[in-house]
Amino acid sequence: MKEVDIMRGKKTDNETIYKVMVSVFSTNNYNDTAKLLNLPESTVRKIYNSNKDKEEFAKLCIEKKGEFVKKADSIINKATDLLEKRLTTALEKQNELDLLLDTVYDVSDDDLTPKEKLEIAKKISKIQLNSLSEITTALGTIYDKKALSEGNPTSNDNITIKIELDD
Repeated sequence: MKEVDIMRGKKTDNETIYKVMVSVFSTNNYNDTAKLLNLPESTVRKIYNSNKDKEEFAKLCIEKKGEFVKKADSIINKATDLLEKRLTTALEKQNELDLLLDTVYDVSDDDLTPKEKLEIAKKISKIQLNSLSEITTALGTIYDKKALSEGNPTSNDNITIKIELDD
């Protein structure tokens, strides 16, 4: 691999070229790579565009995408397992939590102020949700990135309209 000319006639060594290529293949983001390697984004973009079609980097790209897909599968499986466990726990404990909430609200104002009751109720509500939105958001993000790595679309843009006419 030869050194390439970049910005203002400076040369980029082979190690930097390799690091740029690996990072861009891994992150799919010029800006993140630029920050990581302390290079201007334009330099990262130029190095990538000058080298992306070279055989050794084409193989590296396929390898890195494969590694990411494998890791993404593992994370998706773990997140799905966690989500399933949290949903099961939420369902099993829902009646208990509802009773606990009722008990908090039934306590006299002499024992707990309305503000204290509200704080306890908020804590119980957080237990009820088990941060499901965070898990599903992370799961969706990883799923989309995995699909992109495999060259698949991440959204369904197909719309089907079915109209039945009766005489």
